[in-house]
Amino acid sequence: MFAKINTAGLFGIGGFAAEVEADVQNGLPGFYLTGAMSTETREAQHRVWNALKNSGIHPEPKKITVNFSPASVRKEGTAYDLPIAAAVLAAMGCIDYKALSDTGFFGEIGLDGSIKKVRGALPLTFTLKSNSIRRVVVPYDNASEAALCESIEVIGCRDLTALLKYLRKEESEGIITLRGESDNRSLRERNADKPYDAGAEEKEQEAYLCDVDFSEVHGQKYLKRAAEIAVSGCHNLLLSGPAGTGKTMIAKRMPTIMPELSREEDIEISKVYSICGLLPDDRPLLSKRPFRSPHHGVSEASFAGGGINAMPGEITLASGGILFLDELPLFRREVLESLRQPLEDRTVTVTRMKGSCTYPADFILVAAMNNCACGQYPDKRKCTCTRGQIKAYMGRLSRPLLERIDICAEAVPVTLKELSEERNAESSADIRKRVIAARKIQEERFKNIDGVSFNGRMGIKETEKFCVLGKAEKEYISEVFKVKNISGRTYHKILKTARTIADMDGCEDIGVRQLSEAVGLRSIEDALFRKIEA
Repeated sequence: MFAKINTAGLFGIGGFAAEVEADVQNGLPGFYLTGAMSTETREAQHRVWNALKNSGIHPEPKKITVNFSPASVRKEGTAYDLPIAAAVLAAMGCIDYKALSDTGFFGEIGLDGSIKKVRGALPLTFTLKSNSIRRVVVPYDNASEAALCESIEVIGCRDLTALLKYLRKEESEGIITLRGESDNRSLRERNADKPYDAGAEEKEQEAYLCDVDFSEVHGQKYLKRAAEIAVSGCHNLLLSGPAGTGKTMIAKRMPTIMPELSREEDIEISKVYSICGLLPDDRPLLSKRPFRSPHHGVSEASFAGGGINAMPGEITLASGGILFLDELPLFRREVLESLRQPLEDRTVTVTRMKGSCTYPADFILVAAMNNCACGQYPDKRKCTCTRGQIKAYMGRLSRPLLERIDICAEAVPVTLKELSEERNAESSADIRKRVIAARKIQEERFKNIDGVSFNGRMGIKETEKFCVLGKAEKEYISEVFKVKNISGRTYHKILKTARTIADMDGCEDIGVRQLSEAVGLRSIEDALFRKIEA
């Protein structure tokens, strides 16, 4: 007897629709899988066969053939276990597969018949929905995540016994039925002993915002101003200066002044984390902006994405939030150079022999570095580095990479008075209000332009339209262009930063004051190389 079950597989941050066909005939007993598949997928025949027997289902010894369609697309992972089991049960006549034409299945099966959680439940559900599937059967622990997809019925199953009873329309305790809604608060309890916390996302965001705050940063008004401008216009930021001046401290607090995630942003970010298996166990959404801070020993594959299965890397995991690179010159040259294209295109394409995947890379780059290897330059009393060592340390950073950074703020040592003086420093909440106000101006400006939402994301066309300069401003920037010998890319970075500063000041036009501040914040050559070349 023949049966066919709908399922989906992961590819990139999305998926593809697939069908599992099963045929049970008389003949030499055996379990055969056909189609392009990985080792763990091929091993499903052993898991499914033993799971059926241990669930009290005793199939007759017959020839079982299972085919994946399309057969030419490689299937990877263990999420095909459940559709294989459902197809075999339907082919043996235990269930009616024709009644499952609008139902999709995915999940891993244990030898005892239990249905285990899999990664990528969110993108798999969206893929099935886009292929006219109205109901999905998933592992019990993936039910809340899958129910984030609107207008689809989600059936969470604990084991094969519960699934068989449900498909036969019998009562079962191992089943949860959820309806995908636009608001996740409508979900039922995930299970009897651990209720689903509808406000978990808000609590997680509040917990992070309370954990660190800009009010803890004493002094360094210049760095805090640079951080606010960077977040307001989504500009990349480089913090340079001696060790212990608060660069890392400020970088870690930058997510606290970013606007809260919209539901659409949260779902898109959660899709990536779902594929990587990094979503929290107690809730289906990440619910906060990512802050990724990889160690400087990170490999190029784990940073940009790659590996055997071309998984997302740190660049993609930081999308929607901040990618913080501490001790920037210590990163491998090939790792840093892999940032060039993502910083321009906001995507990263990972190509492997098995295929090519394009992942989002829409993050704010925040980097921190010392001025020398010992971290004390330019304090000659403490710095032990020679001029050649300092040049070699700085030389690890290429000019093309530095030109892709909009803002460079140079830190100075904090005085004892600033550290010990009691005062009411500005909190993250106060700064965030100004950031939101500046972003609303940009939202109105770019509402009819696709692909651009912030000043830092403007292309040449948008820059020329929204960064018009008056006569005095043109004269000023012309003089800067001559004196500093800046490149065309740096010129446009200065204009974008000046546009953000003008928005923060509530000015419709860019003035000389905004331009001069943008030039000072973008003077990478001056900030990093003037003392070395002196």
